[in-house]
Amino acid sequence: MIGLFLLINKSIGCTIPSFSNLTVQSNFSLQNFLGIWYEIKWLSNEYHNESDIWRDYSQSFELGNNVSQRLLVFGKARLINQEKCFSFGPWSILANNGAKMILETKNLNSSTKLNWPYFVLKTDYNHYALIYTCMSENYTQNNPCKESVVWVLSRIKSLSNESLNELDNYIANILCINITKLETTPQGEKSCYVSSSLGLQLEKEDRQAIRKEDFILDKLNNETIYQLPGLINEQQFIDHTDQIQVDDCTNCRILIGPVHGSIFIRDSTNCILATVCQLIIESSLYIRFGCLTLSYYKNILFV
Repeated sequence: MIGLFLLINKSIGCTIPSFSNLTVQSNFSLQNFLGIWYEIKWLSNEYHNESDIWRDYSQSFELGNNVSQRLLVFGKARLINQEKCFSFGPWSILANNGAKMILETKNLNSSTKLNWPYFVLKTDYNHYALIYTCMSENYTQNNPCKESVVWVLSRIKSLSNESLNELDNYIANILCINITKLETTPQGEKSCYVSSSLGLQLEKEDRQAIRKEDFILDKLNNETIYQLPGLINEQQFIDHTDQIQVDDCTNCRILIGPVHGSIFIRDSTNCILATVCQLIIESSLYIRFGCLTLSYYKNILFV
């Protein structure tokens, strides 16, 4: 309690800094910052009742379409007493100036440009991150922010007392914010995102298991492969597929719907693929790729 009192008392005589006077994380590595972060606590310009606070709030920071200077941030959370998570975003963040980023929109379909400063003030990449932004309309970074937002993030669903104390001191003494105003985000046992031991980001979905032959193309020669309009195990083929494997195929023309993960091509020669995907290619020759453009006419598919 004494430490808490000192933090509050010291912040009273503090001067709120402008963003232009803030020191962000030095030698910031965007690559190391990518991945899943869990919200531990946060501050906004309004108070929320316990029943209104989103549970299990987490965000996945990813490079936007393989562009190294733009992030897409996919969020997930739960409402109180709800089993399933809901998604929000993705946020679009301009990341071309180290830890001083710009939150452009909170939805890719939004026509409203926010252009909020989104600063990573402190992070060790493996445990904690402190994010600071400003929602004030027409905000200029030379002035103190009147509507600031603070996020305390963690790589897991909790944060050590040592890290919390370090960040609390920074929030109170540098940002001049009373730490008792921060709201705690409930994190339960069941996360919306799950991180594997390999660092891959996995999302659990209640889907019927599909047959191996639906996504593995093996030992084919001089064939055209595609799905006619219809369903694969109750799923439209044009919907996102998790992964496709093309193995030991020759002189084939392959049409695949959008692939959320990757297409793994191995020991194949002279094949043409029309798809939207990420690629993993091993020991293959003369593989050509084209944009996925589909049209339907009398139940026949043309490419």
